[in-house]
Amino acid sequence: MIADKDPLVKLIQRTMANLNHIKTVAAHEQASAAERSVFEVTQIVNSTMVVLLHPWEQRYGAFASTTLVDAQTNGWPHLESSEPSTDDPNPSDLKGAIRHLRNGLAHGHVRLHPNAKGEIASVEIEDRWPVTKTYDRQKPSIRKPGERIWGAKVDVTDMEKILKFISTLVSN
Repeated sequence: MIADKDPLVKLIQRTMANLNHIKTVAAHEQASAAERSVFEVTQIVNSTMVVLLHPWEQRYGAFASTTLVDAQTNGWPHLESSEPSTDDPNPSDLKGAIRHLRNGLAHGHVRLHPNAKGEIASVEIEDRWPVTKTYDRQKPSIRKPGERIWGAKVDVTDMEKILKFISTLVSN
């Protein structure tokens, strides 16, 4: 078990506690027809983004050795590339999936998609080739600056699955 004094573990534990509290308040407000003071979906999106920005897989070896098939068996959502092609393959392991998600979030390659009520329904996250890397025409395997590497549209339910999965993994 990871030490309880680890600040990153405490961060995710507190993030989950805050999310659970907001869900409780939101359910109470909905049941009593009160004016909304908390926004559950906003909290899920914000919490997922914060949690994914940490380099978890560098600190905890379980990420590096976990295939996506195994991760999905344990609660990780199935994230399919939003523009699948041979140049845009889905990662085969958890480390790769988290890296793509983190890169997209960290570099601002994010688009929010609303539902019919105007609330956030999903977030499209893209990982792109860094613009600081040079493109060499002699090496066609090197991508052009800003070129898409991977991307997925992640709905709010799957964002919550990501939170729960990482919380469980780092707490064990």
